[in-house]
Amino acid sequence: MDIKKNAVKRFFCMLFLMILLFPLNAAEKKEEKAEEKEKSEVSTVTIESAKKSDYKKDADGSEYIVFTGDVVLSVVKGSKTTYIKADYVTYNRARSTLFADGGVSFSQSTEGASNEALTATSLYFNTETLEGVFDDGRVVQNNSSAINLKDGSKLVVFSDLFGRENSGTVTFKNGTLTFCEDENPHWKIKASRIWLLPGNEFSFANALLYVGQLPVMYFPFFYYPKDEMIFNPVFGYDMKRGYFAMTTTYLVGRKPLDSGSDDDGLFSFMRATELKKQKREGLFLRNLEEKDTMPDTSLKIIADAYSSLGYLTGIDGKFKPSSIVTKLDVAAYLGFSNTLFPIGGDGLYTAYLDDGSVNYDKSLLFGTKVPFRYYFNLNVSLTKSPFNISLAMPVYSDIYFKQDFLDRKETMDWINFMLKNPALTNTDSETSSSGSVSSYSWSLNGSISTPSFMSVLKPFISDLSLSSISSSITFSSKSLLSTDSFWDDISDYSSDIQSTIRSKSPMRSFFYPSNVYPVKASMRISGTLIDINSSGKKSSSKTKAVEISGFEMPEEFKPEDKKTAKIEVQAEDEAIEKETETEADAAESSDTEETAAAAETENETPVFEIEEIMPNLKLTSDSVKTVGGFNYKLTYSVSPSFSNEINFMEFKSPDDIDFSNS
Repeated sequence: MDIKKNAVKRFFCMLFLMILLFPLNAAEKKEEKAEEKEKSEVSTVTIESAKKSDYKKDADGSEYIVFTGDVVLSVVKGSKTTYIKADYVTYNRARSTLFADGGVSFSQSTEGASNEALTATSLYFNTETLEGVFDDGRVVQNNSSAINLKDGSKLVVFSDLFGRENSGTVTFKNGTLTFCEDENPHWKIKASRIWLLPGNEFSFANALLYVGQLPVMYFPFFYYPKDEMIFNPVFGYDMKRGYFAMTTTYLVGRKPLDSGSDDDGLFSFMRATELKKQKREGLFLRNLEEKDTMPDTSLKIIADAYSSLGYLTGIDGKFKPSSIVTKLDVAAYLGFSNTLFPIGGDGLYTAYLDDGSVNYDKSLLFGTKVPFRYYFNLNVSLTKSPFNISLAMPVYSDIYFKQDFLDRKETMDWINFMLKNPALTNTDSETSSSGSVSSYSWSLNGSISTPSFMSVLKPFISDLSLSSISSSITFSSKSLLSTDSFWDDISDYSSDIQSTIRSKSPMRSFFYPSNVYPVKASMRISGTLIDINSSGKKSSSKTKAVEISGFEMPEEFKPEDKKTAKIEVQAEDEAIEKETETEADAAESSDTEETAAAAETENETPVFEIEEIMPNLKLTSDSVKTVGGFNYKLTYSVSPSFSNEINFMEFKSPDDIDFSNS
């Protein structure tokens, strides 16, 4: 039977390793294919500019070309383009090598993206493998998606000798790394070896951290990764909880950016400032170059271990299911802890009693004793116009759970770990910053805004809303009596040890329902009963144009359009006179009065516009002001409220709380 069990265990172990290593093997195959493709590509060398060029031969007869004077050349291989500038360049086409000397600058871009510049006094470079060796140079990186460079800051690495591989890795021998281009930077790291890796990663070995000219920290080895592990491990030390390892695995969503408080700290550059899309490769999440946004939904599994305190496991989810259920937060944490006892006055703690034993903490879950401590939370919000409803129901086993377990991190800070690790330095370590929870509440809140159909009652009722309606239960904490039945499990210890446990156990206090608000409501009704707005007429100063006529402008001063009008009037007058004479001859038999009338008509001058000799004068009459209108408005607003409260004061022990009748 045991043989079968062992065989099953071995089978599942092998299956697990295959699942775990398959993505890694796939990633390695992809890298091998990429390398083979890169080797098959041909490099193209182009001389952009040079003042002079000569052809020469070596002692062995191989030819090479010498370029002098502001030489600029480019090497294109696949998607990579390399630019080299120097005062003097020799290029051996047969060996695919070149040597540059004097003011050498080197830059390489992939598909047009470049943020790195290398300078040196001389360079030996292979145009096929894109590898090179630099003498007395430095690398300046202006921006990076993996490190947090402030405006105006640059990553500067320089050394007497460094080389660049075809993969893009730059290796420095006896180099210096800093973020200041000054001759005497505020801080720097001197190391025997420094590596700038592809993807904006870097590492160094056998290094000293200098602040000014003073060495303050030694690093045997350090590696700063750009990528993340899927379970986001964080290591550290706390004076109370001991050494710890925290892991957070996201099943849905992703880890947010680290929101540390030391943005102006010495190593704040190691904190990323923007999210990048990720691709899983084995146990790692590879950061891509594309920007990403923080998803609204997340689900993570928590597993922590503490050398002194114990263990924590849990699940935490945040969802936005629909436009109606706008928020759904659920969390469940279980803590398996030891009772901690202080050692002296140095802030250190131990889990061991005087007899060498360990006391495992227990708690009460709805009146039942369980071998763990806990924290549960449910938070729901619903919105459907005009209704809004929210429910919040946290549950704590004791007042110290948050302080002991919920002060967590998801991003590893290796620098601070080494600087604050008491095993490596003499400085004090960090301690938990989360305070205890002395009380919490369950609450159901709602509101009803003014419905849209109420608009027909405006302005008499402009606002009719239930601004708040809630029901809540408040849980307060109270010290647990030494005679309570909860302490029956430690009755085998001596009286001194029992007293010590009762004084330091996280269950030395318990929660009980202290206040209940069955209904707490407030509403608002407002409107306008009378609204009179009488506006009077306002008279203002008026300008009246007064025409002065009776004068005719001389012909030579008239504009052309007026002259034309005058000629047309004269021609019409002559035609009328001829017609009148004809009618007079034909009507000789008419009486004398008609002849006189016809003669009078002949001498009559046609009516037309008399030209103005002067412009119109603008005369302003006196202003007359009238009494303005008046406004009268009668409004009202009523905000009634109602609440009732039930207080519980008789709970002296957890046994007094009867959950079976609730």
